[in-house]
Amino acid sequence: MHTSPSLNGVIGRIAPRPVLLVASGAPDEAETNRVYRAHGGRSTELWELPEAAHTGGLRARPAEYERRVTAFLDHALGL
Repeated sequence: MHTSPSLNGVIGRIAPRPVLLVASGAPDEAETNRVYRAHGGRSTELWELPEAAHTGGLRARPAEYERRVTAFLDHALGL
């Protein structure tokens, strides 16, 4: 089984560019993303969806997902 590398070492270098983290209810995913959020600083936003499967935010809350992601991108791109 392949595991993804930790973002802890790179997320702080992304700042001050905006980052949107979307955490599902998968085991330990919310807590891991809270750590990433802390390492990312003020430009990093975390949205938690405890009822969603991993990468299932769009399926779990389609209208809210569209609204949040679009608003994040509009803001990040200065639109």
